[in-house]
Amino acid sequence: MTTLVRFAAPNGGNDVSESAGSLTHTLTLSAASSQTVTVTVRGQDIASAGYAGSADLGVADQVITFAPGQTTATFTTAIYEDPLYEGNEFYYFEIISATGAQIDLASGARQLSGNILGNDQLGANHAPSGGQCHRRSKLARGHCLEFHHSLQRLQ
Repeated sequence: MTTLVRFAAPNGGNDVSESAGSLTHTLTLSAASSQTVTVTVRGQDIASAGYAGSADLGVADQVITFAPGQTTATFTTAIYEDPLYEGNEFYYFEIISATGAQIDLASGARQLSGNILGNDQLGANHAPSGGQCHRRSKLARGHCLEFHHSLQRLQ
């Protein structure tokens, strides 16, 4: 019998507050293995409005090890809080390799997704993520820069 590895709670419902500080998820094996199982998980670094990237959470590859007989293991990644209004941001992890087990290819079992729930308030110098700045020039990550113009008649 082949041992399969998957996320315990693969897609949706894996939301976490931006102020949580970290995010922990569980991987499971379909059966206990008599050998060590090593799994590599990769976070997606998406630098686009509405998506979480390396400025929002740890996306570096993580190697998770199951000892012989162990059927669950967890991995934790950092959540970076910032004062920027970004709204909720979608994050995504994927099992990219496994040694001693096969990756479960059932629908969505190798992917994990959720949202980082923004806790910053929309302020006077902020625009909604992907939104428009009113009489301002939009800067990176939802900030706006206010311009004041004056005209003078030359003599």
